[in-house]
Amino acid sequence: MSTRKRRMSPREYGKREDLLIEVTVNAKTDDAEGSFSTPTEFVRAAFDKVLEKVEVESDIKERLFEAYLSAHQAGSPHEERKAVTAHLVGTKWRWSWLDEWIDRFNFENEWPPSFFPYREFLEKRNSYRVAPTNVSESLYLFTVKELRAWLKENEIKVRPCRKRQELEVAMIEAVPWERFCDVALEQYQRNEATRRATFNEKKEEARCNLLTHTITALAYQLRRRSPSREIEGWTWIIQPDDTSFARAAAKNFNEGQSETFPPYYPGDGSYIKHVRKEKMGKELQ
Repeated sequence: MSTRKRRMSPREYGKREDLLIEVTVNAKTDDAEGSFSTPTEFVRAAFDKVLEKVEVESDIKERLFEAYLSAHQAGSPHEERKAVTAHLVGTKWRWSWLDEWIDRFNFENEWPPSFFPYREFLEKRNSYRVAPTNVSESLYLFTVKELRAWLKENEIKVRPCRKRQELEVAMIEAVPWERFCDVALEQYQRNEATRRATFNEKKEEARCNLLTHTITALAYQLRRRSPSREIEGWTWIIQPDDTSFARAAAKNFNEGQSETFPPYYPGDGSYIKHVRKEKMGKELQ
């Protein structure tokens, strides 16, 4: 008898603590809350926690931390992303936490706004152009200069053409596919290899951006909830168009049913802030 995976309600998702990041930092700091960078102990704790679910060589991991920390202390999100991308792209690293959440988003058919750039790569991962089967289908692979050079090299004369469209029509009429197919298929393979390499590089950059954001967000939240700031009134603020299960997790936190705080999923844009009691009702609306 087969078993069917049951769709969880948003409320149930919000109570699934195993889906969230659990981390405790025994650190105190006298840094002013308005300071731009997060103290090193919180950055280290966030980095180590997030990287628990990342498979990458240990020496790369430590170099990555030093580069990320330097960029973070300089107060540059752009440099943070560059540091992570430079150390991870091309290393075949895996992030199981990201993979788990992608499965959940697919199953629920509900994606958070921060995933839209990366989701585009997931949807296009198997897309490719079909290899050309005639002259007409292959002409897009070449520039006008390349087409004219090929005609000259192969001593094929066509009527005078000033525009690309005219040249293409002339070649379709005058060039047999048997003479053009070898060079066309070679060019197709080169173009596909370049396109796929560019696609994979941009996909990796998008994945690195999610990782960078998650580390930075967790470090910031750890700092805000550090032992030196144990005061009531912390409120989990989510994006208006976030997922239903992220809203449920925030509701559990705000009602005192959970001590786990964001990021809820990779790239989560929600955050916690301290709200005075008289303003809390307005913040939660």
